[in-house]
Amino acid sequence: MIDQNANTIYANSYMANMLGYTKDEMNGKHLFFFMDEPAIELAKKNLQRRAEGISETHTFEFTHKTGEKVFTTLNTYPLLDSDGKYNGSIAAITNITERKKLEGIAHQLEVKFKAVFD
Repeated sequence: MIDQNANTIYANSYMANMLGYTKDEMNGKHLFFFMDEPAIELAKKNLQRRAEGISETHTFEFTHKTGEKVFTTLNTYPLLDSDGKYNGSIAAITNITERKKLEGIAHQLEVKFKAVFD
């Protein structure tokens, strides 16, 4: 969960473990702290849609504390006050890193297979 300024106000154990941090290390950090530059540019666009009241599901890359990429699917929802003013966002996050790795391996094998049999 982030506030209207994209500062982390709540991270559960799943999210913290997924990125290699404790919940306390994550709380108070700006959302961009957990991203590289290309992800930050995408996040800016996504945050604009949340501020407009738009919920959506999309894939996203975070950066683990070790620097490794963490591939996720996010179901994101804006948090609006009773007047409809944007107060932040909440997301349900699924780690799809292993699936992405397996897709990459499958693609490499497909390329090798085609090279041998073409």
